[in-house]
Amino acid sequence: MSDGLQVTITNDTVTPALARLKALGRSTRPVVLAMGNTLQSITEGNFNTAGAAFRPSVWKEKRDGSPSILQSRNPLLSRSFHLEINEDSARLSNPTPTPPSTSFKD
Repeated sequence: MSDGLQVTITNDTVTPALARLKALGRSTRPVVLAMGNTLQSITEGNFNTAGAAFRPSVWKEKRDGSPSILQSRNPLLSRSFHLEINEDSARLSNPTPTPPSTSFKD
C-alpha cells in the first residue's frame, strides 16, 4: 500500500525564502499554512466542478454530458481531509477508510 502522494520540487524557490524568514527570526508557519490550504482546496475541489481547472488533464464527461467529479454515496471522504502544519512542512491526510473497490491498485 502506498504512503500517499509525494511531491518532488524541481525548482525550489520556497526553501530559500523560508530560510530568509527564519534568519530574520520570523515564523514560517503563515507561508506553510497558505501552501497547505491551497493544496487542500485543490484536493477537495476534485469532488466538485470547481476543481476541474486544476486537474492535470481534462476528465471525460459523464454519459449525460455533465462534468465528471469524484463522488461517493457518502460525502464523508470529501469532507474528511485534515491539514497538519509545522514550521517546515504541511501534511494533508484523510483518515477515512475506503472500500477496496475504490482503491488504486499497486
